[in-house]
Amino acid sequence: MMRKIPNSERPRERCRDHGANCLSLRELVALLFGTGPKGLGCMGLSQTILASLSPEDNHETQQESFFRLIAQGRHRSMFHMKEMQGTNGYRLIAAMELSKRYENFQKKKHRPTARKMTISRFEKRLLTRIPEIRRYAASEWLGAIPIHPGGIWGSFFVVAQGDNNSVHCEPRELFSKILLTNAPAFALLHNHPSGSIQPSADDLGLTNRVNYLASSLGLDFLGHWVVSGDHIREVAPNISP
Repeated sequence: MMRKIPNSERPRERCRDHGANCLSLRELVALLFGTGPKGLGCMGLSQTILASLSPEDNHETQQESFFRLIAQGRHRSMFHMKEMQGTNGYRLIAAMELSKRYENFQKKKHRPTARKMTISRFEKRLLTRIPEIRRYAASEWLGAIPIHPGGIWGSFFVVAQGDNNSVHCEPRELFSKILLTNAPAFALLHNHPSGSIQPSADDLGLTNRVNYLASSLGLDFLGHWVVSGDHIREVAPNISP
């Protein structure tokens, strides 16, 4: 019971004087309850709950079991325990909810400033030319769209097929297919099944090689784009991704 603990050793006083990080899980939970059943008190109640989750008298094991219960959304099951009846258990639920909201706030705050991508009209048109089954494909592909004189768009076609995280294509293979279209300009595209449209170092290297070779062949290379679902991002040549 709390009254048997010296004032300086009580959770509330230790939290005030030394900070919450010096408290054990048992003390933190007890502090949230504030009170407990007669004969147990908040410390006894806290110990009873933690022991019911993990019989082992081990701080790490009990803490892991406690947080697993919360992560699985089963923490309300604790309130069916007879020791919990008539306690300030709602404070524990409120603290968990507050912690969850703070975590979400931190995630938003520190989310990589995936700069809001503004899709141009040209990029929207590129997306509409790629079949949906390709945009959501589970394996990578490299494709192209030829642009004929007068701004007439040709059909999207696949140049090379890869696995779930890479696609390899020799420039010779790419340009042999581009030249067969007789189009003076083309756009290069490939997908990322992962959902991320962040260009990789390999994407940048391919862009630079294609840009150089297209210029050598007198072709207008309109750019290289990474596609994933309804998202698209250009891989700018000579600029690190």
